[in-house]
Amino acid sequence: MALLIAGCQAAVPEWQPLTPRVEAPGFTLRRLDGDFARLGDYQGRVVVMEFWATWCPPCRYTLPSLEKISTLYRDRGVAVLLVNQGDPEENVRQWAGSRFTAPI
Repeated sequence: MALLIAGCQAAVPEWQPLTPRVEAPGFTLRRLDGDFARLGDYQGRVVVMEFWATWCPPCRYTLPSLEKISTLYRDRGVAVLLVNQGDPEENVRQWAGSRFTAPI
């Protein structure tokens, strides 16, 4: 399983592979729809996680692109998880509306 994590961080000038390879630890997150997202449920898929907040301009800019990636590639083994960082649930619901099919 490949895991890609994105978020509001400064750019790293040069990415170096982890040696030895490190497997992502399992986790379970409650989704906005009340269901749960478990990393193990995505075994064999590429998982893209975006850590975002409603107040973060770069996050708000990238989320529509990640939704497009989710829509275009979900049938080709890519899963996008949109992980909100600390906003009240109602703020997330109001901001996201029905614009996203990727799990929040």
